[in-house]
Amino acid sequence: MTISLVSADVRLLRKAMMQMLSPYAASSERRWLLGVTDILKKLLRADKGAVRLMNGNKMSAITEDVDDRALVSFAEYYHKFDAGRAVAGSVSRLPRVWTIDESYGDRLGEFYKSEYYNDFHIPWKTFHGLCVSHKTNPGPLDGVMYFHKERRSSPEFDARAKAILRIFRPALRSGLQQEFAAAQPDAVSSTIDQLTDGCALVTLSGISLHHNPALRRLMEKDRHTSILPAAISAAVAAMASLASDQGCDGLVNAAAPELVLVDHVPYALSSCCLGHFAGINEPVILVTIAPADGGSRSGLLRAIDPGFKLSARESEVAILLAERKTNGEIASRLGISAHTVRHHTERVLKKLGLDRKSSVGGEFGLYTPSEPSGT
Repeated sequence: MTISLVSADVRLLRKAMMQMLSPYAASSERRWLLGVTDILKKLLRADKGAVRLMNGNKMSAITEDVDDRALVSFAEYYHKFDAGRAVAGSVSRLPRVWTIDESYGDRLGEFYKSEYYNDFHIPWKTFHGLCVSHKTNPGPLDGVMYFHKERRSSPEFDARAKAILRIFRPALRSGLQQEFAAAQPDAVSSTIDQLTDGCALVTLSGISLHHNPALRRLMEKDRHTSILPAAISAAVAAMASLASDQGCDGLVNAAAPELVLVDHVPYALSSCCLGHFAGINEPVILVTIAPADGGSRSGLLRAIDPGFKLSARESEVAILLAERKTNGEIASRLGISAHTVRHHTERVLKKLGLDRKSSVGGEFGLYTPSEPSGT
């Protein structure tokens, strides 16, 4: 079917999909999924939302719309009624998006008479339910998002709401397939947070791991056009194609930067593959967004290429040297003494096989030779 969405709906749907694809940007799995359900509740005009996750025989429910005691009751009734297959085969027959009525079909009357409905759903005021799932095949139901109206008199979820969740479902599938890890690639994140250029860490399949402050400021300028998210996705897709040819065990540089306009200012997007990080099950891509007139930044992340064996602090110093910062500016930026900066600089130059500071920018390919060097 064809549905029409107003611009506000499109923005909410895009926001929900981006949030679903950014598990590592949240402080916990709970905060990540609550952020998604909060957006979708507005889009679907639902009163309540929840996520049910299954890991083998273990179930967890994530919601802010019901208290912990009710969740315990929900788990008990779920295992007695749904998991006990009182409605035999209903899960296997379900489409990927369905209403509560559809899930029980001709046994809906049995559902309405059950303890599960009368002792849990009615007290919790969950009427007119709409669900979207990700299911492994073969395997258990991995995750379901539930949305409910809290009054019997409320309009039921319509074809529009179902269609929205069908559009959203690929993001749900991709997000839930990621093994959530609270530990991000901290050394890389702290390094790129020091930069004045926008930087994003993204997995090869497009899952957002981290945006540095400079990129968040750029995306705020871009909020009305949303050019940057699409451009970052395109850069990652191009990098994925290149990495498939070259492998992605270490640093792989992409082709020439792509140009985009943000608030009428041209920016160049470059990407490179950094390889694998602990706790993340696929290679990580760095996308940089820099003013187009600032010279090439295509080698920006050589400073954290494992081949150079720089420490996290040495990587920070190396990048700031490549940006032509003085010892005093580096000391101020990193909150260390100028003497410590000199010590780190000596080690950086030795590891990179360079004889002077001004060579660092050329080694990393950050700036054109005509630009002045720092002192």
